[in-house]
Amino acid sequence: MTLNVRLICHSQQPHIQQVYTGLSMLHRSGLVNLNQQIATDRPGRAGAPQHLRDARATHTRLVIEETLTVHYDMHDSQDIDLQDLDDCDYYFKRSFSSAYVSSLPRGAGKVRPYGLNYHVLPDFMDTFAARRAWGLLNRPSDRVHALREALDAGNKLSFHPRVRELESLPDYDLPARVLFLVTAYDPHDNADRNSQKIAERIETNEMRAECIRLLRRELGPSFLGGFNHNAYTVARYKDCLVSDTTITEKKIYLRTVKSHPICVATTGLHSSIGWKFAEYVACARAILTERPMYEVPGGLAPGKNYIEFSSAADCVEQALRLVDNQELRSMLMTANAIYYRAHLRPDSLVLNSLLAALSKADF
Repeated sequence: MTLNVRLICHSQQPHIQQVYTGLSMLHRSGLVNLNQQIATDRPGRAGAPQHLRDARATHTRLVIEETLTVHYDMHDSQDIDLQDLDDCDYYFKRSFSSAYVSSLPRGAGKVRPYGLNYHVLPDFMDTFAARRAWGLLNRPSDRVHALREALDAGNKLSFHPRVRELESLPDYDLPARVLFLVTAYDPHDNADRNSQKIAERIETNEMRAECIRLLRRELGPSFLGGFNHNAYTVARYKDCLVSDTTITEKKIYLRTVKSHPICVATTGLHSSIGWKFAEYVACARAILTERPMYEVPGGLAPGKNYIEFSSAADCVEQALRLVDNQELRSMLMTANAIYYRAHLRPDSLVLNSLLAALSKADF
């Protein structure tokens, strides 16, 4: 059986690219017959809090067999617009909180956890992406960049994060080294940001900085990490900067991830599970992370796929534990390689959501 799917897209934002990639992969495999509809009438949310005004740029929706409407929401925050929820049969939410969803005045039964999100492109020329670039982008420079992403499948012109670049089998013989390359966010870069979100950014930045300082001190040459260089980190966190700025370039960064078996993640914006976590899973790393605040399908669990920490000191303690325990590292790496192929590879993730919607079941 081949599913007939109509994609209604109105955005080129990287947050939603994983869904696009999964659909293109399913179309190429013959499991899905994909048709694409370009929509340019998805307005922002006037009067919404600053962090939600452009949230719909991280959304897209599908119509399956012209009968079932499925909405995808990849925004970092847990918030759900009831108008979007009313207009669909199923709603797959990236930052899924069962407590928040159960508090909705209506439609809670439609909402499902989507899973981990990251920016990933197909390994082949993607004509659907080329048509999106032509239909959605007006600035010539943006259009050229998007067309290169769509058509430069071999990464001959420049590097793009394609499926093959972002996946790996476990390498159990790697030296026990720890990686934490990260950024910091300027809390005051938007005058409309409310005090809660300012405080959240400050807390996130400080946690990351303290982890970098302690990991450097306690692990020495077994640790590689630091903040990338931007105006804010250079001004505020000079002691935490990564020494080699080229290492944060995507191509080199991914190569570095694959040479470090232990990778650290912290909470993202709006308490989200960041893209970095998903990239670690795809690369089959042993993950050390702050406790994820949101829920994902597929049985991803602490002690099985990742080790949690609750403070910078705890981060160091758990990192040393992973350095000393090869059996634990190997177990985590194996579990993540399995999870990736069943629940995170773009075609698997999107197909799982389609089947869940068709069967009216959780997954």
